[in-house]
Amino acid sequence: SVIYSPRRGNRFTRIAAFGATTLPETLEWGSEKTPEILRVVRMEREVIIPTRLSNRLVMAVPILSVTDDLRYILLIEEIRFINFNESVIDLLKVAAFWIKYLLEQQLHMKDLLAVSAITTIVVYRPDVSRKMIRKTLAAHRKFNLPHALLRINGEITENEAKTVSKALRLYDDLFMTSADEVIVFLSMMPPENVQLVLDRLKRALPGRHIEPIEKIR
Repeated sequence: SVIYSPRRGNRFTRIAAFGATTLPETLEWGSEKTPEILRVVRMEREVIIPTRLSNRLVMAVPILSVTDDLRYILLIEEIRFINFNESVIDLLKVAAFWIKYLLEQQLHMKDLLAVSAITTIVVYRPDVSRKMIRKTLAAHRKFNLPHALLRINGEITENEAKTVSKALRLYDDLFMTSADEVIVFLSMMPPENVQLVLDRLKRALPGRHIEPIEKIR
């Protein structure tokens, strides 16, 4: 894989490479050497997984800022023959989503904390929560990724929020949609595992009403 950073003048500079690569250090927007997959991901700013391989590239992952500016593009190259069937495509989609989410979370933690209702962990404030939930739901639906929503009723303290966060995974999110409601977004969560998480949160917060929901109000 190779990570490129967009530069002025429609150039892309390679800032990191993992393993062998056939891609150059610098790519020009109008150059014939610039892969079509890079052009597409720059314009659409969404994960691109082609069904026909071009230049042995199988996936492009855009890494965006909190304001949706393009910060980096991760290109994944094919290093051996791949039977490019539906199962492989599904695995690539899941891998792309994890890569994108975890990289963006780490790169923008300071910015994310700035829109958090809690100072030490990310619990999105009510003024940004619904937009963020809709965006996250859209991404999961597009890639057909399993997910679930839980509602914690009542005002939540910082210590309670930390307790919830410790009981979740790195790629789960907390959204404070009002002063007395927090939504837990469980990313890539199979339906059969939702009850396990619900039971774990109820043990962590005894006495609090926590329930699964189909959609936010």
